[in-house]
Amino acid sequence: MRYENAPKSLGVLTVATNIYIDYWREMATSFDKYCKPNENVVLHVFTNRLEEVQRIKSELKNVLVVGHEIPDYRWPEATLLRYQIFNNASEKFSEDVLMHLDADMLVTSSPLEKIFNASRDGQMCLVSHPGYWRPKGIHKQLHFYCMNITLLFTDLRMILRVGGLGSWETDSLSAAFVPRRNRRNYVCGGTWFGQKEVFLKLISELSRNVEKDLEREKVAVWHDESHLNSWSAQNSHELLDPSLCFVATYPQLAGLTSMIAAVEKKVATR
Repeated sequence: MRYENAPKSLGVLTVATNIYIDYWREMATSFDKYCKPNENVVLHVFTNRLEEVQRIKSELKNVLVVGHEIPDYRWPEATLLRYQIFNNASEKFSEDVLMHLDADMLVTSSPLEKIFNASRDGQMCLVSHPGYWRPKGIHKQLHFYCMNITLLFTDLRMILRVGGLGSWETDSLSAAFVPRRNRRNYVCGGTWFGQKEVFLKLISELSRNVEKDLEREKVAVWHDESHLNSWSAQNSHELLDPSLCFVATYPQLAGLTSMIAAVEKKVATR
């Protein structure tokens, strides 16, 4: 599927209940810093603290904010029910590209060009998990493992044990189960996006899968991320490097430029 017109607007969807509204404030402020008023970025925040959202909204100049009220979800419901939350509000999104972004992320340089270019052809865009991404190309990999011998043995043990790098769902009774032969590219749950139509199709499908699990009293090992990886193992998509989910302390990311970074939580959030 190809789109004749390049995407012109971005809707960023985030669940931020309870203490996570403080992380969202920092994320929203960072987005505002690296955006221009005419770049049509709308931050959709799903929260139980709408009054605080209104105060934060008044502080921002270059992005728009839309608050959506949801119950007082805590962990793990706030992550496990993410697809249902977005799916229930699907008629309220009008932007060309929709993006999920965890509340505890910061924009460190403008990601808009990369986001719009990656989503131009109409595929879902998923981001390699920074913890399991490795440099590409034989020479770069040899150099990386020579400099990080411990990781070499850790990676080999994981590949032998589960079939590929990642925290895969191994319970075959879960809708998030990924067969060993398909455990190739583990993606992160913190950042994913696509043209509106494909994004809405994905959240509808994964919402049903989570509901199936709950009916069978199953909870995937990494909740929404596990279901996203099950989808990615079965469907064509654009796979991006972790510059959109960057962690500065990971040696494997040394050659990448951070655009969106995961932040270390200052207090316990569970």
